[in-house]
Parts: sequence; C-alpha cells; structure tokens
Amino acid sequence: MILLAYDGSAGARRAIAAASTLLTGEALVAHIWTPLPPTAAPAVATPGVRGAGLTRMAEAEREIEQQAGQVLDEGARLATDAGFVVEPVLVRGSGGAAWRELLDLAESRRPDLVVVGRRGMSPLRSVLLGSVSHGVVQHSPVPVLVVPAE
Repeated sequence: MILLAYDGSAGARRAIAAASTLLTGEALVAHIWTPLPPTAAPAVATPGVRGAGLTRMAEAEREIEQQAGQVLDEGARLATDAGFVVEPVLVRGSGGAAWRELLDLAESRRPDLVVVGRRGMSPLRSVLLGSVSHGVVQHSPVPVLVVPAE
C-alpha cells in the first residue's frame, strides 16, 4: 500500500499521475485540513450576542471540513481513475506542520511508500511557509517519492 498526499494542487495531481506509472495496488489518499484556531472566535463574533461567536466559528469550521472533504474526494477520484484501489483518509490537523500530520498517518498505517508532490516554491517561500515534501523526506519512517513541479 502507498500513501498519496493530496492537497488539490497541480503538484499533488502530478504526483498521483507519476505514481500510477510506477506503482499499482492499494493507496491511501490523504488530505490534511486545519480547523480554525481558538483565537479566531472574536473575528466571527456578533457584538452583543453571547455565544454567537462560538456558533459562527463552529459553522465556519464545518464549512472548512466540508471543503476539505471535497478536495479529498477529488484526490480519491484521480487516484481511482489512475488505477489505484483507494481508501480516502481525511485528517483533522492539529494546527502544526502538515508534514508531521502526514507522517503520523504513515506511522500508524505503515505504507510501503509515501508519495508527495513538490510545488516548486522558492527557498525563501519554502522557509516561511514550510515545505511538506522537505519535512516528509527528512523525517519519514518509510521511503518517500517526491514528484517535482512541472
């Protein structure tokens, strides 16, 4: 079984396509989404209405999770169309680095290979935003295939 990381980007689509030319069989298609931080509540609060901020925050979080599910569905469909037998996995992130969440999944499910796309960010942007592919390569307990951006 392989673990395909999918975030909806062109790099992730390219990674699925590249993996399908090299591999067959079962694949976990994983998408990691991040819930709103607790500090977001005041930004969505309604002045003068006690508890309204929490209700709106919960609604916003449900919408984010729903959008994440749509991204995952797209990745699962692409992997299925590419010939993999797919198990979609939606991971609720803890707000940390996405590569850590991906590797937690790899540690628990023990795939034979992790496949990630690379966006081709500049070194500065990669440092500021964090590079999922770099973090996975540096810390993965299993082999990793990184598919470069076009």
